[in-house]
Amino acid sequence: MTDTILVPVELPDPEPIAPVLVRDLAPLDIVVMGHFAVPEQTPTEAAREQFESEARATLDAVAEPFRESSASVRTRLVFGKDRGTAIDRVMVEEDCAAELNPAPTEGIDRILVPIPAVAEFARLPAFVNVLCEDSVSYTHL
Repeated sequence: MTDTILVPVELPDPEPIAPVLVRDLAPLDIVVMGHFAVPEQTPTEAAREQFESEARATLDAVAEPFRESSASVRTRLVFGKDRGTAIDRVMVEEDCAAELNPAPTEGIDRILVPIPAVAEFARLPAFVNVLCEDSVSYTHL
């Protein structure tokens, strides 16, 4: 079984995903989640009705490079006021092992892996190894 990683992006104007991240995540199952931030005074359903078509097209464009290089890519479009809550919910629903907040980069030199109190330590080394593909040394703190 391949681990699943969540890649959340902010809509309607997401940052482009660096090609090195697309390449390095290719062995994993990927869920690209588009979060469309809804202002406090706007009902979520009203925002969805108005912006869903455009947001879906943007999310599909962000996910396309992953589809070209990965065996398993899904997208989730979420309209809401709280990005963190949306990420937590999708992580559980999609059974994601990790979240990657993409940022512009030319390479992955270091990976910081925060370990929550309920971490599955048995899976952690294998998952980090898949991300690193033996190209990065490990430092245990």
